[in-house]
Amino acid sequence: MESIVSIQYCICLTSITGGVISIIWYLLGRLLEKAGFLNIVYTLLKVTTIFWILPVAYISLIVVEKKFGMWHGVLFMRTPALDRISKIIFILWVLAIMIGAVRYILNNIAIFFRLKKSIECDVEIKELVDTICGEYKINPKRVRIRYSYADSIPKVAFCIRPVIFIPIDKLEKQSYKIIFKHELMHIKHGDLIFKNLLKILCAIHFFNPIIWWMDKQLEKWSEFACDYEICIRDRRIKEYYQHILDISMEHEVGIALVSMLYEDKSKLRERMEHVMKSYKVQNKSKSKAKAIIAVIMAVSIVSVSVTSVKAADCIEDLYWDTQVSVREDLAADGQTEYIQEHLDDDITVEYDDGMSTFSRAGGNISWTLKAKCQKRTSLFYVKKGQRINVSVAADRYVRVGIVQPDSVQRFVYGENLSHSFVAKTSGKYCVYVQNDLNFIVNVDGGYRVK
Repeated sequence: MESIVSIQYCICLTSITGGVISIIWYLLGRLLEKAGFLNIVYTLLKVTTIFWILPVAYISLIVVEKKFGMWHGVLFMRTPALDRISKIIFILWVLAIMIGAVRYILNNIAIFFRLKKSIECDVEIKELVDTICGEYKINPKRVRIRYSYADSIPKVAFCIRPVIFIPIDKLEKQSYKIIFKHELMHIKHGDLIFKNLLKILCAIHFFNPIIWWMDKQLEKWSEFACDYEICIRDRRIKEYYQHILDISMEHEVGIALVSMLYEDKSKLRERMEHVMKSYKVQNKSKSKAKAIIAVIMAVSIVSVSVTSVKAADCIEDLYWDTQVSVREDLAADGQTEYIQEHLDDDITVEYDDGMSTFSRAGGNISWTLKAKCQKRTSLFYVKKGQRINVSVAADRYVRVGIVQPDSVQRFVYGENLSHSFVAKTSGKYCVYVQNDLNFIVNVDGGYRVK
């Protein structure tokens, strides 16, 4: 169960990190596009995708917690209530993964059947593709070219050994050049790898709408970047888009996991508008681009750090809200008393029977608490209605409380504490201090019964 809870926290924090960086990419990436660096915007989009995989926030918070104890040793700790919630969430998450996996497999099967029904292309076409592969520094043996009866618009599919599907209808040589330059540029950019990766991430982070939006952004920007690089190389932007329109007079519904030359006129118009923004920029300042990238990195680091800390604060609050069976109203001294019926599984108990006791009604406390340790005083008798006044100063957050005759624990939480517990029944009580952290804590103080 512990591993399930850890995985859920890891996925949740990674989803937050990915979402924050994605929004920053979208807002500040426009500055790079206006400066004429559309290709860098797309590269940053792919880098952003990686942060939906790397558990940067989760690992960072674990390191900070172990070193500094900012969240008082309770970060990512389990409670019975959290375990119950986690089981439900885990079942829903697995179902979503299964649905995503089925859709992914079905899409691949549909493309595979397309491949089976396709036929080998002419030698002349292969020679043309080999020539363009040489220009783009792509191994021509990796790329397969197939005539397809099922496709009216050229497209490329598969990550490992890409296949370019072209319509069976014969086209002009220049049109074939445009097709292969476009589809081979997708292969050069690794677009199909990221398309497949994002489909998997959509299944994992299904609860986060930003990942679905990112999937659409990748679809668009992979086309923008592909068009832009070809137009920059050839310097024939009007001729390029005119050939695409001539080739793709028919509309075809988009297929997942493939890159299509054309889907519809509105999307082609959007591609032209974005490419023209960067294409028209005459003086492209590299120093300006570096400055914008530096700002994006700085804003991302600060934003992720702040968001991660806020998330950790919420996780700590969640622990305290669920780890006790009852949280009582504020006491007279303004402190909230918590009630816990059972000791946490990872806490060890020590007794200080030889403590300095100045009377049966009180005693001094001067302890060095081990990690994950609860230390108790010797037992003393208290009548119903009497008060057990406890004062403790610690160098870290600790629990300070009493164990009642029925073994139920009542406690307050903090560093420098002074609290009065009212005995609800007559019987033998003891005072305790508990260290939830993973390192030693020193405490000093005492208690007195009135």
